[in-house]
Amino acid sequence: MLKQQSFDRLNGKNPVISDKEVKNQGISGLKACQHAKCAPLKLVIMSASLDARGFSEYFGGTKAVHIQGRQYPVDILYTYHPEPDYLDATLITIFQIHLEGGPGDILAFLTGQEEIESVERLVHERARQLPEGSQKVLVVPIYSALPSEQQMNVFKPAPPGHRKVILATNIAETSLTIPGIKYVIDPGLVKARSYNHVTGMESLIIIPISKAQALQRSGRAGREGPGKCFRLYPESEFGKLIDSTVPEIKRCNLSNVVLQLKTLGIDDIIGFDFMEKPSRMAIVKSLEQLSLLGALTDDYKLSDPVGLQMARLPLDPLYSKALIMASDFKCLEEMLIIVAMLSVESIFYFPREKLEEARASRKSFLSSEGDPI
Repeated sequence: MLKQQSFDRLNGKNPVISDKEVKNQGISGLKACQHAKCAPLKLVIMSASLDARGFSEYFGGTKAVHIQGRQYPVDILYTYHPEPDYLDATLITIFQIHLEGGPGDILAFLTGQEEIESVERLVHERARQLPEGSQKVLVVPIYSALPSEQQMNVFKPAPPGHRKVILATNIAETSLTIPGIKYVIDPGLVKARSYNHVTGMESLIIIPISKAQALQRSGRAGREGPGKCFRLYPESEFGKLIDSTVPEIKRCNLSNVVLQLKTLGIDDIIGFDFMEKPSRMAIVKSLEQLSLLGALTDDYKLSDPVGLQMARLPLDPLYSKALIMASDFKCLEEMLIIVAMLSVESIFYFPREKLEEARASRKSFLSSEGDPI
């Protein structure tokens, strides 16, 4: 959204924005657009989970409209003690529900593809040991790297005599509404992006979820009728969780955000009224990086033409500068391919049933010069 605002300003457009995937850096960019005296802007913010009061106050007391959704009661169950192996606890809970619970599908939250594939394999192994005549288990994984046609399997009803067990990342918290869910298993963990402003390194780490995420997860069980949520941690641990997820603007590389704010004419980045203000060090490091890339002048103004060219490209500033330089060195096509590959998740998919074939196929792309080459 922030990129769109700066692009529209550069091209003289008057935008109307309806945003349901709210991100604080984008909202801050709209505030910047007000500061920069952009064309009149109509903004509609919709969300199933945001803190409406915080957004209302940020935009000067704008009224919020609450639409009451249908939510059936959900029983919350906790463990007596912390689980030393949450994957094993998830597996046990799946079959406890399957053998003792009533009808309804199961949604289990895990942190990533590797965990999902591991639990999927274990569920299949355990399902083969079920008593003769027992209801069968249909395991359906869902994570962002899964091919889209396979992701659609979560919406298909289980065949007669089967219970669907969905193994999902946090993609199923708010982005998807899956029908038929009556039971939710929540280990209380999530894989989140983290950025070290000192080293300039980005990583994915497993951390405890927030209270807001826990409520979102349990709510998945009450969309169509009463349900149950099995939290694989003690109730005392729930009280220790932070209230809401740390905004992405506080845990990511700010170079792109700073570049777009500069495009909107905001020069005092440190003093800018962010909705969730990042650390001073994070802002300073981003200014330093943009200066080294030539996007800013010696007095930290947006440079022309390099800074303006970089701002127009919907890429990380490092990749934007690489493309600009590649054009000068007559190797733009090659750099476009490399940047495209670096800008997305892995294009390789390793289906469990064809693992060796997939690995052999990937070997044909190996190069001693490195993965991008």
